[in-house]
Amino acid sequence: MKTVVCYPMRSLVWGFIPPEFEVLAVDDDSTFYLQVIKYQPKLAVMFTEAFRQPVWDWVPALSLCLSDEIRKVIIPLHQDEALVQEIVTRKQIPNTYVLSASLSHDEIHQQLRLLTNLSTASVAKNMEVRETAQQGRVFSLIGAGSPGITTFCINFPLLLARQYPHKRIAVIDMNIQKPDLSSFFQLSKHQLARFRPDLIDARQAKKRDWLALCKPSEFSENLFYANAAAAWRNYELNMLLDVLRSHFDLVYLDWGNILPQREMMHLLLRESDQTMLFTRPDPFNLHLAAKLIEQYKNPAYSLQLIVSPFHKEEMSLRKISETVGVSVSQFIPYVEEGRLIQSLQSRSILVQELFPPKTYTNGLKMFIREEQAWEGVPHSK
Repeated sequence: MKTVVCYPMRSLVWGFIPPEFEVLAVDDDSTFYLQVIKYQPKLAVMFTEAFRQPVWDWVPALSLCLSDEIRKVIIPLHQDEALVQEIVTRKQIPNTYVLSASLSHDEIHQQLRLLTNLSTASVAKNMEVRETAQQGRVFSLIGAGSPGITTFCINFPLLLARQYPHKRIAVIDMNIQKPDLSSFFQLSKHQLARFRPDLIDARQAKKRDWLALCKPSEFSENLFYANAAAAWRNYELNMLLDVLRSHFDLVYLDWGNILPQREMMHLLLRESDQTMLFTRPDPFNLHLAAKLIEQYKNPAYSLQLIVSPFHKEEMSLRKISETVGVSVSQFIPYVEEGRLIQSLQSRSILVQELFPPKTYTNGLKMFIREEQAWEGVPHSK
């Protein structure tokens, strides 16, 4: 692939560029633009430190200086990263990808391979097998007041993956305000939003190896994690859900609290196979849940009410159902706060511990029974 790289130290360029690339390296912005015109590359890699102008001047002008067909990769300094990402998103600069400022040369090498689809044969084979299978299902998890969505996403998918080793499962952090799932699994280098230019066109999105962008679980080979916490446009989100369905059998999206975003709520309810509304069993949160269920009542929507954390001494399930006006689909048992905090601080998965909390684990297994019921498989006691 013909490539022009703008990096302040040209001698180091070949340390992070894949050997398959035909590279022309320059060390300043003026030479870079001249060589792009002359060389007509397929890929342009730009390090912000090599440009004399501030990023708010030269980044918005990329669509004027470089053709839309050129794949553009920007690798910013830490101080520039947020601003560059915002400019590219707001200006909708075509075919432009922003990598993390914290990447090492080896990691830049890997990201460039991913961007240009230089993936391994084994991954390509996995993609081909999955494309011939039934489309996956998407579960959107929402709620307010810290009802334990992230803790559920940390623990339940691992139990599910072990129960269904033949199914490929994804857990995606969509929570912009509190990306705790990304922090727990350290997903800063597995951000799907960096590849959002691929979501403009269905053919381009299908070419991307999205599985390779996710972080595999160290405990189960069929479980994967990724960060997608970003301000998605509707068409981008629709396309993202489509590609996730094509790569995974089951997809769990941790949205956190998006309840005030009415348009996004309707989009999730419409596009998700199931939306799981988590609520704490206190009067204020139950009344909020009741209001939301009434507000978004629609036969076409699949909305489940999940009570979390549930403590039978506080309020019975029957009383909760009467308060909300709908039956409780599932509940997640209470875990002692100290035990929960300790597991989060140590990045320990509760169900993976030597002595996991039995009541909590048994509560999660009830969700597995629901999956078995969906498949028509009798559950074992």
